[in-house]
Amino acid sequence: MKTHHIDGKIEPQMDEQMQALRNLWSSVLMYAVIDVSGKPCLSYGELYEMVGQDIRKKSLTRMELHNLRGRAMNTMRYHARQWFESDRLEPGCFLWICGVLGLNQDAVRERVLAKDFRLMPGRGNRRLQQLAA
Repeated sequence: MKTHHIDGKIEPQMDEQMQALRNLWSSVLMYAVIDVSGKPCLSYGELYEMVGQDIRKKSLTRMELHNLRGRAMNTMRYHARQWFESDRLEPGCFLWICGVLGLNQDAVRERVLAKDFRLMPGRGNRRLQQLAA
């Protein structure tokens, strides 16, 4: 998208800005897909950051840490699923992002929330094409 100014000049940077915004929102969508699939690799360091300082003071066994990590990932999965199921239209919401990216939100939602959904290896546009297909 090129914008015309009052003096008639075209601003070519707008194309770059629009592409950068599309890249940003496609990344948000892909991270939500990863979260809802239950595949995020939550490190123990990230776990500590999520649950706060109190856990650092406790001496937890490896099994307790593993269980805590599993519960944290289930919480992430739950919230990601809620995000996909929402009908909100505000900026940053699932439906809004699909509109920005030109994706059919019903098809994406159905595909991502299917029990047998597996995100193909790869990055960026290849994964977006999988969602849009």
